[in-house]
Parts: sequence; C-alpha cells; structure tokens
Amino acid sequence: MAKTPPAPLENTLFGNRSGSWSWLPPIDAQLHDIPCGAAVAQGTIMHDAQGKGSISCSLSGRGAYRIRIHAADEGGGDVVQDKIIVVSGNAHEAVPIMAPSVTLVEKNEYRAGEKARCIIGSALADGTYVLEIWAGEYCVSQQLITGNLPVRMIEIPITEMMKGGFSIRWFG
Repeated sequence: MAKTPPAPLENTLFGNRSGSWSWLPPIDAQLHDIPCGAAVAQGTIMHDAQGKGSISCSLSGRGAYRIRIHAADEGGGDVVQDKIIVVSGNAHEAVPIMAPSVTLVEKNEYRAGEKARCIIGSALADGTYVLEIWAGEYCVSQQLITGNLPVRMIEIPITEMMKGGFSIRWFG
C-alpha cells in the first residue's frame, strides 16, 4: 500500500478544457496515472470459502492511498488489481486529494438516525459549495458549505424521509 502524492491537475486527463464540466470518472480513474509514493504497509490477505478477504492496517494520515493486490489466477498467471482508498480526518480538516471531482461515501447503506460520512469537493475549487440532499424527486435539504477546504469530509444526518435511498449533489 502506498500513499499517492499530489500531481498538478493540468497534467490530468479530466481538467476543465472547454469552460464546462462533463462526466468525470470515479476517483480510481482520476488518480490512475499518478505514480505511487513510498510503500506504507504490506501484508497477506487470507480468503474465506466464499473468496472474501479483509485487511487491516494503520495509515499515516489523510489523503489518497493505493492498495495494490497481487494474486495468481487459475492458470498460475499474476493478476494485479489497484484500488484507491481515501482517508479523512474530521469535518474541519481538508483532505489532500488532487482530483477535479470527489464524491465518496463511507458505506453503501445507512439507517435512519445514523450519520452518513461523505467526502466531497474539488482540488480546483476554493471550498465553498452548495450541497443538496435528494430523496427521489424531493430536495430534502440544501445548505451552503464555506471554508478553505477544497476537499472535505461532511456528515449528513439520515432521516426517515431518506428511507429508500437518497443522493447528494454539490456544486461550487
């Protein structure tokens, strides 16, 4: 596992070329060509009968990390798979990710009463965003987020109205 160092956004494929934004790929694709920094951890993943495995490690701080998994396929060939994970601190700290657009959630499902922790923002912005929460066709809430944190972690209280799914939209 290696920490991915920052790279200038003008060197990425997904910059704002024509004065408007189009679809931006997931964080793994946005950071794909950024070289790995020094390794911060390594180990072996043990898989159960269903093929599921887990890892546990202590990471050295906020930012993007690349997990690189090597495995042998059925024919004995080497298979390599990379996955970017993002580590944040609290809602008052910037997350140092040099990506033009970041929208990540901590987990796939939430129950009413929980708080969804999300990482939003852009390294191209100043940290002022309008955040909208949608449940179906209804805008549940809208808020102005200010501060000098271009990419940041936010917490969204999950309400009964959000049962069945919700989405977040930010712009700024």
